Amino acid sequence: MIGWKNNIYVTFLFAVTIFSFYDSKAQSDSVFLKAQKKYTIDSTKICRPKKVRPQLGLDNRNSFLRTSPVDIKGFYGGILFKEHYKFSIGYYQVDANSHSTKTIIDKQIKTLRELDLYYTTFNFEYFPIHKKYIKVGVPIDLGYGFSSLKIYNETKSNLIYSSSGDFTPFSLGIDLILKPVKWVGIKGEIGYRKILRRSEKRIDFDGFYYSYGLAFDVREIIKSVRLFYAKKTFKKAIK
Repeated sequence: MIGWKNNIYVTFLFAVTIFSFYDSKAQSDSVFLKAQKKYTIDSTKICRPKKVRPQLGLDNRNSFLRTSPVDIKGFYGGILFKEHYKFSIGYYQVDANSHSTKTIIDKQIKTLRELDLYYTTFNFEYFPIHKKYIKVGVPIDLGYGFSSLKIYNETKSNLIYSSSGDFTPFSLGIDLILKPVKWVGIKGEIGYRKILRRSEKRIDFDGFYYSYGLAFDVREIIKSVRLFYAKKTFKKAIK
């Protein structure tokens, strides 16, 4: 009789142990599946391509006024549509610390010329090539700006000539970005600028421009950071 009761007791303990094991495993599997589902949803949302993305950046250029090199400081803001079309508005100004102020010989008299030049442009850029490691764009700019020209004697004690006016610049170029890694690339741009109309005839702003430098892909940086934390949250949930 006692042996029979012991058998029942052992069988009961065995059944409880098996049930507890499978219940614990089921709960563990449930937690894993929920965490995995959340991670899949979050990562898909993070990596989902967007039709419209904001664009903001610096656009500093090197150019020429006649034969004198000048630095043009600028920035732009706009949108990128479907990864191939960029629409933006930019602002540019000849750097006062560049060679826009230059001593020259004008009619056998040494003079000092000072130029203040700034303009706003409406920019469109088409990217016929938009790959993971290379991007090629064709930027087109049309703008409107103002210029101020002052000519002094060599000691700048006497103002010989002063004039201000407006102008309409147009430029066309080619833009190349090589990305050895997805977060940063090497950028180069070259183009030609033509002044369609100007009221100050002494200012010759036609000519080539070029720029080069590093291009940081802020979108990829933010995406990588968000994916890192999403994965970290997933690992923490399944521990």
